[in-house]
Amino acid sequence: MSHFPQRKEKNCLNCSAEVLGRYCQNCGQENVEPKETVWHLVTHFFYDVTHFDGKFFSTVKFLLLKPGFLTAEYVKGKRLTYLHPIRMYVFTSAFFFLIFFSFIQPDESIHFGKKEERKKELASKKEVRSELKSALANEKDSAWSNAIRTSITKLDKSIAPLEAKVVADSVKDHEDDSTATEKWDSVAQKIPMQEKQKRLVDSAIKARKNNNKYDTIQDNKGFIKIFGHSDIQSREAYLMVQKELPDSARDSYFKRAVKAKMLGWQNKGKGQGDEVLSTVVEKFMHSFPQMLWVSLPLFALLLKFLYVRRKQFYYADHGIFSIHYYCAVFLMILIGYLFSLIHDWLGWWIFTWINVGIGIYAWIYLYKAMRNFYKQGRAKTIVKFFLLNMMGLVVMTILMTIFFIISAAKV
Repeated sequence: MSHFPQRKEKNCLNCSAEVLGRYCQNCGQENVEPKETVWHLVTHFFYDVTHFDGKFFSTVKFLLLKPGFLTAEYVKGKRLTYLHPIRMYVFTSAFFFLIFFSFIQPDESIHFGKKEERKKELASKKEVRSELKSALANEKDSAWSNAIRTSITKLDKSIAPLEAKVVADSVKDHEDDSTATEKWDSVAQKIPMQEKQKRLVDSAIKARKNNNKYDTIQDNKGFIKIFGHSDIQSREAYLMVQKELPDSARDSYFKRAVKAKMLGWQNKGKGQGDEVLSTVVEKFMHSFPQMLWVSLPLFALLLKFLYVRRKQFYYADHGIFSIHYYCAVFLMILIGYLFSLIHDWLGWWIFTWINVGIGIYAWIYLYKAMRNFYKQGRAKTIVKFFLLNMMGLVVMTILMTIFFIISAAKV
């Protein structure tokens, strides 16, 4: 109930029904004055927050100290006394991952300022252009030659303004006016490049016929060769050429996607293996919330399988049990982490033993929850507890493999 004054009128402002008490018996809206002061809004917010917090902490007490109790109460129909399981999972998991990801340090080596990013982008584009020129000199297929030629032309158009910006950055940082003028003149001469590029490409083709040598990228003696056109070894060059090819000469969607991903991995792996692995692991760690969310209904399905003969329990009941268990695990991990921080600050050995105790309690918590909720004997519960742990380990291994592959595919 709010602390706002009740209206004297007996018509509901929401559904127009006649109100017999403080609340409308038709829609449930409270019959209070609609005009609120700023103080009313502040107090309304305060009451809502303290009401939520009070219910949350009273729920947490039973969640951690009486395994299985909250699920049993919920199944019996006692819903308003404790925080709703879904709401509790959302709040607990959000808080858990907020703390968890706050202590993941991003790899600072992959963050650059704008100037460094432009330099890196320019170097990458020039490398792709060099690769395309070499590929064009070796290419005999007319469709591929035209596509490569068009790609080079478009690439040069994008290189010119980027190179101008890089020179401007260099001028601002290091160069005097005379040197700056010379560099600007040099860049200005490179802007109109269509005719120059056409002559350059034509000369490359003629040079190929005359068996002149050009700098080429060595063939990769691996899986890339099976796709053909092994002169193109970078993902950017491959995608540019594919975009310019006619539909009849273009690789299929699947082949294009696979080769682009393989080339991307290959290029990033050259001298940057640790960085690539670090990026994959970071993306994988950030997929934990989704992975746990997917694992939750699967965990409930395992419980349904283990208690298939207990007809009084529906799949939704196993789902509520799983939600409460996941929330308890999140909270115990957070509590353990808190004691670890205190140990690091104070260096008191007792906090290490407290964490050991939390770890042991977290392991037997599931057994106690199963025993208290499903009401089976100790021997049966122990057997099902170990079966659930083994099946859960298999499920989590499969999910982790899938999500790791997905994380690697995003790199």
